[in-house]
Order: sequence, then structure tokens, then C-alpha cells
Amino acid sequence: MNAKQFEVSKLLILRPKILSIRNQLRLNRSSLSTTIRDAVILLFALTVVLAIFRGTLAALAKLESFKQLAYLPPSQPIALVLMLLFFSLVITGFATALGTLFLAKDLELLHSSPISMRNFFIGKLIYITLQSSWMPLIFLLPFLAAFGWAYNVSFLFYITAVALLVPFFLIASSLGIIIAIALTATVPANRTRSLLWLVIVLGLYGLYYVVELVSSAGGGGTGVIDVIRSIAVLSAPQAIWLPSNWVAAIIGAILEPRLADDSAIRLTALISTTFLLCSLAYLLFDGLYLKACSLTRNTLGKNASSGTTLLVLPAKLFSLKSRAFSAIFLKDYRNIMRDLAQSSQLLILIGICLIYVYNLRIFHTVESLPEGIRETWQEFLGIANIGIGAFIATAMCTRFVFPSISLEGRSIWILQTAPIKTTDILWAKFYNWIFSVSLVAVIIFSCGALITGLSLEIATLHTATAVIICYGLVGLAVGYGAYFANFNWEHPSELAASFGSLCYMLSAIILILLSILPGAFAIYLAGRLPAALGLTRITWLAGISCGLFLLFMINRMVARTALTTGARKLNERQT
Repeated sequence: MNAKQFEVSKLLILRPKILSIRNQLRLNRSSLSTTIRDAVILLFALTVVLAIFRGTLAALAKLESFKQLAYLPPSQPIALVLMLLFFSLVITGFATALGTLFLAKDLELLHSSPISMRNFFIGKLIYITLQSSWMPLIFLLPFLAAFGWAYNVSFLFYITAVALLVPFFLIASSLGIIIAIALTATVPANRTRSLLWLVIVLGLYGLYYVVELVSSAGGGGTGVIDVIRSIAVLSAPQAIWLPSNWVAAIIGAILEPRLADDSAIRLTALISTTFLLCSLAYLLFDGLYLKACSLTRNTLGKNASSGTTLLVLPAKLFSLKSRAFSAIFLKDYRNIMRDLAQSSQLLILIGICLIYVYNLRIFHTVESLPEGIRETWQEFLGIANIGIGAFIATAMCTRFVFPSISLEGRSIWILQTAPIKTTDILWAKFYNWIFSVSLVAVIIFSCGALITGLSLEIATLHTATAVIICYGLVGLAVGYGAYFANFNWEHPSELAASFGSLCYMLSAIILILLSILPGAFAIYLAGRLPAALGLTRITWLAGISCGLFLLFMINRMVARTALTTGARKLNERQT
């Protein structure tokens, strides 16, 4: 096969996606209302990007003011962000690989076409990488640009930083493909969830063992020893084997050339690991893909547990409000447990949440700080935990709540012809998910508050804040999912990486920032006695109540507006 045939065969896989995007853009330009909508969304996205840029600059300026106390190299915060992003990309790559390699609707057509296995793999690798990384790239670029601006480096820095992200994204995608192929080739599709549960349990046990080992080192040290031990745990992003560390170290060496001692070694490790993992993914694909695909097609949907026993009680509670709500609830959760990609993402996300909650124990070292700054750190970590918990809830909504309307697929006509209003369908979806998302957020918020040494009353306030924020996030996700509904998807994983999903994430970021302000105000007042603030008890209680009321009204207004707008858009599509 010559070079021209090689390029054409790869484009046969990517061309439909490219043409779909082009046709969608042409269709949008033909409508004035859609053009205005896209312009508003673009302006909104630029605002968020600018906010990330300015926020990073402010954080770097704050770190610079502490330079005499403790020096923090630029590679360390970059490594932390890239480490979190790397694990997120592996999960996204795994979910996308499951969908595009085993569950996509165009597989039979592609398998019967004259495309070699090598070109099929390359095309899918490029697609999986682009699909899983384009959205994180939008948020990552202003973060890195802020470092270049703060350190006043040349334009070469920006080109190098973007170039380094290419192998970084390829490593994550290759790992996702390797896990997906190995899992589906060795375990029947209807048993994959059992294996994932086993992996999560073993991983948590291993984490428990490591943390206990670290905690036991040094005996009963307190105070400074505890803080040093926590810093050692938090230095995990600097692990030498992490690709995120290699990229961060190279970028840090460009920002501060005196740190460039081993940059060449890390660059070699990055490129060689990219080549090695891509080659390993191809060898695994070449040897096991057809077997895995056949196994998945033959067993998918057979003997799948519907989970009826676990859903009986919630279904009865929903039936008290409406039998239609109960029926939609059962249908949605059965679909998740039967869908390989959805259930796999759910189990992995639960595992990450458990690991995060377990690692919150390092926050107890705040209690060993001097009394003068202890309260300040407790409040800071408490509010930071609220933000992290809200973003975890946003991740759940992006993966499960936002696609819930589109996942109806071509069977949406069943709901549309049923004797139930479109608004009621969206509210049923909302009530289906508000409990699950709130439960995860409540655990994270309350555990973080208690571990940092806050009182039970403040922890209860954190819990109330979690539920209220989840109310807005879930309502926003259902509304956006209805507005940007796509019933002609190839595989479920592409819905979470769509343009509508990006719009939801941008809106969720703004909602979280707006929610943290009144929530933090109420928590700040509740953490201090009225006399210390020069307030009467009635004024103090009124301030806390006003903060919570404003928090509730913001999220209630956002949720209801999103649901109403989404229902109107769905009704317009029916006519």
C-alpha cells in the first residue's frame, strides 16, 4: 500500500466525523437564532478561559509572595494539574475506546470495508485521542499560558508546551485502548462489572495499605512531623514514573532554565513511552480485537442483571408522586446497569470518589497548626473541599445526567407519544439523578468538614450546601441535555464529549463560582460567635439564613430555567 492509499484509508474512518462537524456548522449559519446562540456561547467560553487565565496569574502572584517562606518550583502546580488530568484522560479514553471499538453502530460497515487492521487502528487511535482530549485542552491552554505570561518567556514556550501535550494525550489514549481491549477480550461483557468491582476493591485495599504504611512511619510524631508527612503524600504528582511529571518538568525547565538538568532524559522517556504504549496497544489490537469484538457482540445484553431488587424501594417512593416517574426511573437505571460503557464509567467514578474521601484524612494535620492560623486553614480547606466536591458532582452530571435524554436514542418517540408532558419527563429525569449525585456530594462535603476539625453544626451546613448546589447542577445538566439532545449517536461515550457537554461544563463552572460566594459567607458567619463579629444573635442568624436563601434561589432559578428551556426546545423538535 502506497502513502496515498494509506492516508485515504485513515481518512475513511475520520472523514464522516469531519463532514458531520462541517455540515453542522453550515446548518447553524443558516439560522439567525442559532448563530446568535453560538456567538453567546463563544463569548461565554472566552469569558471562562479568561477567568482561568486571570485566576492562575493571581495564584502565581500569591505563591510568589510566599517565596521567602517556601520556594515552590513552577513544575509542581503544573504536575498536580496534569496528574489529575492524566487519570481523567485514561478514564475518558477507556470509555471512548469501549464505545468506538466495540459498541459503535458503524462497526459492521467498517469491518466489511477494504481497510487494513493497521489503518483501522491508527484511525481509531486518532479519533479516540481527539474525542477525549479536545475539551480538557480548552481549559488547559489558558492555565499554561498564564505560566508563560507570569515568567515572561518567549513565544517558543507556548509552541513547546502544546507540542508536549501531543504525546501526553497519546499515552492516556493508548492506556485506555489497552485496558478496554484486554478487559473485553478476557471477560465476557455481562461479567465486566464484576471484574471492575474486584479491581476497585483491590485498589482501595492497596491504597489503605500504603497510607497506613506512610502514617505509621515515624511513630507518634505530631505537629511539624505530621505536616511534613502530609507534604510527602501530597508530593505524589512528582512521582518519577508519571508522564504528567515528565511534561511538567520539561515545561518547568523552560520557565526556569536553571532547573533543566534532566530535561533531556524526561523528554526521551516521554517520547519512548508514547511509542512503546502505542505499539503495545496496536499489538494487543492486532491479536485480540476480533476476538474481543466477537465476544462483546455475542454476550452483550445476555444475562444482564436488571438490578430490580435494589431499585424496588426507590421505585415505590417515585410511584407516590407519579407512576410515570417510577417507570422512567426504573428504565434509566436498568439501562445504565446493562450498558457496558455507562456502568464501567460509573464504577470507576465511584472508585475515584472513595479514594478522594479516604485521602481527606491528611487534612487532620490542620489541628496541629498554631491556634492563630488553625481556623483560617480550616475554613480555607473546607471551602476548597466544597469546590472539589462540586466539580466531582459536575463530572457525574457530565457523564450520566447530561446524556440521559440523548440516550433514549431512536426510541425517544415512545416517550414523546406517551401520555406525559415533556416538562414532566425532564422533571422525572431530574428526580432520578438528584438523589444519586447529592449522595456523593454529601459524603465528600461532610467528610471533608469533619476531618478538617470543623464542628458538627458547620459540617451540617456543608451538607446543606452540597444538596443545594447539586439541585442546580442536576437541573442544569438535564436542561442542557434536552436542549442539545442528539438521538443519532454512534456510541454513548461521544455524548459526554459533545459541544453541548462543553457548554454545560462552562455553565456549571459559573454556577459553582456563584454558589460558593453565598455558601462561603454563611459558613464564615456560622464559624464565628456573634460577639466576635460585633453582631447581635438575631443579625448573625439572619446573615446565615440570607446566605443559604440566596444560594438556594440561585440554584433553583438556574435549574428551573434550564428545564423549561430544554422542554421548549424538545417540543420545537417534535413540530
